[in-house]
Amino acid sequence: MGVEPPPAQRRSLAINSLFSVMAWVFPILLGFISTPILVRNLGHEAYGLLAIVLGFISYSFTFGIGKIVGKYVPEFRADDEPEKVTEVVSGTFWLSLAIGVVGSAALMAAAPFIVRDLLLISPGSQQTAIYSLYLAGGVGLAIMLSQVFQFVLQGLHRFDNYLALTNVSGLLLGGGN
Repeated sequence: MGVEPPPAQRRSLAINSLFSVMAWVFPILLGFISTPILVRNLGHEAYGLLAIVLGFISYSFTFGIGKIVGKYVPEFRADDEPEKVTEVVSGTFWLSLAIGVVGSAALMAAAPFIVRDLLLISPGSQQTAIYSLYLAGGVGLAIMLSQVFQFVLQGLHRFDNYLALTNVSGLLLGGGN
């Protein structure tokens, strides 16, 4: 058999595993609690709008560009090339910023068309829906940029910090709704 890992490494693995399970379970539990409250307080149409905006954000602004950092940061660190780590992180950040700005601008420009002609939102709620899509564009840009730094943590094998941030983000999103 193989060599037993040291106790500190086993403890780190156990903590990272616990955070990983929490990052998966916590948002689900929060959703079960918050969804009935949201539907009751917002009403069906406003809740539907919220669901559309959140769904749009989660699928439209997750290009996976940050994964570049998660791949190359550990490689360049292992090769003792810190200048390349800096280059890959900054390059990925600027690429994410450029794509995020273009995507956000496109969403904001198309928001009135999306609301009136695609989603067929009732006239009384159209302005709120348009503002919601404007907000979604800004949030999407922030999500794209935050993914770069999330993948830096993954590349550094700091899953405890990454998953703690994921859990806090889930709490803020679910609780903030």
